[in-house]
Amino acid sequence: MSNELFSSINLEGPYISECDLFVKTSAPANELACNVQIRTPKNIKLEHNEENGEYELAHAMKIDVSLVEVSEDGNGPEAMHANLTMNGVISITDRVKASEEEIMQSLLVNGVSLFYSSARSYIEVLTGMSPMGRFTIPTIDPKSYVDSLSKD
Repeated sequence: MSNELFSSINLEGPYISECDLFVKTSAPANELACNVQIRTPKNIKLEHNEENGEYELAHAMKIDVSLVEVSEDGNGPEAMHANLTMNGVISITDRVKASEEEIMQSLLVNGVSLFYSSARSYIEVLTGMSPMGRFTIPTIDPKSYVDSLSKD
């Protein structure tokens, strides 16, 4: 297998530092609407660790997911919510031939992708052991998410 298939980006984590899960024990009476909110810190800084020969990005993400019953007069009762906070470090060798801005963008996009996919798996496992059964949160486009951060 060619080494070109492997990314030079390394991940430490993501570690879940906070989790809150609620699942209604009875079956919902109506259709459900899914709401997802993703938050990442605004002032993330790329650090150059000369000792390790790496650029490092300490990354955090909070994901809040809820399923709410849809009723004729608006949203009804909550059927499920999962709130996760995750932390970790994404890094790449400092021998990569790219500007610090390009490195930051690449680490951020990869961090969002890796953290969000970990959250999806974690929520699937937790809800799979609940009365409602396994629930998978929707996929996202990590680059579009990161691009939207610069517009805020």
